[in-house]
Amino acid sequence: SPVGHGFTTKNKNNGLAYYVLDKGPVRMIVLDTVNINGYADGSLDSPQFKWLQAVVNASADKLVVIFSHHTSDTMSNPLIVAGGDTNLRVTGPKVVNYLKTKPQVIAWVNGHTHRNQIWAHPAPAGGFWEINTASHIDFPQQARLIEIADNADGTLSIFTTILDHAAE
Repeated sequence: SPVGHGFTTKNKNNGLAYYVLDKGPVRMIVLDTVNINGYADGSLDSPQFKWLQAVVNASADKLVVIFSHHTSDTMSNPLIVAGGDTNLRVTGPKVVNYLKTKPQVIAWVNGHTHRNQIWAHPAPAGGFWEINTASHIDFPQQARLIEIADNADGTLSIFTTILDHAAE
């Protein structure tokens, strides 16, 4: 939910696989980190990075959670090939440095490495948590439930519970 999971007719017509979905006070920004020029690691094309900046800048009244396939560390593929996408590619460090300047960004959820791990990206403005999750094809098959709690004291807590299919 919603129908199309956030993809719109505009996404389909323009071939864009990134979008925004709002749920109450939380704005979820879904990125397309696949580099269509090849290789396993990802990056963003320049138009998508400009779009990300515009959406985050317009989200000061929201809690922003970013979603992508690749982790910030595996967004290391700047490859441009003749006959492919010729836009300059934006790699993970540039995305992280931008996001760290925006206190409304609280988390970046991703996969690609098939590991369950969490690390902090601290910044004077607060920084954000990067939450990496394993795949459902891995064993043991696990999913991650992410909850954001308002602590009613000007702080938030992010709870990440791993759900194991074999659990009672």
